[in-house]
Amino acid sequence: MNIQAGKYYQNSKGLIRKVKGIEMRPNRYGSWEEVVYAPILPGGKEGAEKTCALSTMKGWAKREFDRQRLNGEARSVRKRPYFWSN
Repeated sequence: MNIQAGKYYQNSKGLIRKVKGIEMRPNRYGSWEEVVYAPILPGGKEGAEKTCALSTMKGWAKREFDRQRLNGEARSVRKRPYFWSN
């Protein structure tokens, strides 16, 4: 999956993350890309910013999340995660 900044991603268990940006981190042997993200807490609020490797985020994300579903503006035939109260 191609990870992009400013989008929401959901894993197979229903957890959601908002990607804030992608940064290059240097080290002794070269550099790698890190993803800066904020987990979306129950109730729709953003949690504290965290980082992980881009490859980890690619394996974690199973689909792009539609923000309208988070606000309850759109109906979907998919079952909502167990922790949303709507």
